[in-house]
Amino acid sequence: MSSIEGCIQIGCTDDAEAEVCSASHVGGSSSDRYLVINNISKIKNITNLCLIAGACNFCVLFVQPSETTLEETVRSSFLACRNLSVQHLVFSTLEEMKTYLVGKQIPLVGIEIMETAISMKAFNYEQKRGIAFMPGNEGMGLTPKQKNVCSHFMYIPQFGAGTASLNVNLATSIVLNDYCSRVSLSLTKEDHDNQVNI
Repeated sequence: MSSIEGCIQIGCTDDAEAEVCSASHVGGSSSDRYLVINNISKIKNITNLCLIAGACNFCVLFVQPSETTLEETVRSSFLACRNLSVQHLVFSTLEEMKTYLVGKQIPLVGIEIMETAISMKAFNYEQKRGIAFMPGNEGMGLTPKQKNVCSHFMYIPQFGAGTASLNVNLATSIVLNDYCSRVSLSLTKEDHDNQVNI
């Protein structure tokens, strides 16, 4: 496997540029929680997905990124003056990424509206060791190749007829937050201190 490991520093630093640092500089642990980014077209969406992953303490798995994707992501000014370190790995193919997850016994869940997909609210995480999520392309959703490497599929239940599907960033943030909330990974010490009993 020829993966590249590191940490993306997103946002404005003192010199108004983002940096790439080594994985040893990552604060906290994102082991066994992954967000796969593949075939996402817009750099804004890639940057936002990295922000979402960092906020939920997920490692990003880039698959087949363009030559400029990583550079543009780390230098994007889309995130206004906010620093965020996101641990990441880079893979050349979907199959290589899948082999990595299988070796760690991590299921890959595709976020997609399809007949075989399970509702997010009905999805059972208890018997799964870690998790990896892969959202689909902004317009076309998951490709056949992406679906072939997924072990499960999940959709976000909707309670109205306002839209056929959600924006990739919104959908991903809902899924990751739901996962963190249900496995008690989302609460920081500050969150615990600020909890209110009702």
